[in-house]
Amino acid sequence: MADEPIQQPPEPKPEEKQEEKPAEETPEVKKEVPVITQEDVDKQIQEKLKEEQDKRRKLANEARAKKKSDNLEKLLQFAKEKKIITNDDVRDFLHVSQSTATNYLSELVKSGRLKREGQRGGSRYSE
Repeated sequence: MADEPIQQPPEPKPEEKQEEKPAEETPEVKKEVPVITQEDVDKQIQEKLKEEQDKRRKLANEARAKKKSDNLEKLLQFAKEKKIITNDDVRDFLHVSQSTATNYLSELVKSGRLKREGQRGGSRYSE
């Protein structure tokens, strides 16, 4: 066995040369992934929170204005029925503070929807 010749691998067959076609040039598409920093994320969060707060504030203001408008209409109806009202009457009827009752009555007087009789603590209001 030691005298046996070492076999060489067979030589590759010469292949027919194929026509080399120029490779179609495909443009490299570079997709740049934007880098988002923590600062950007924090800024976006703050913007969203501000938008949400603004939305809630707007809704709350609208609800407050609607309630005031409703109370003024109730107060006018009450004044028609009772003929003469006072700040105490308004507080009891609408369950509001003394200053809110004064503000309501003052607004109705300014707009000409109620008339004020008397001064300060003894003021009475009528249609």
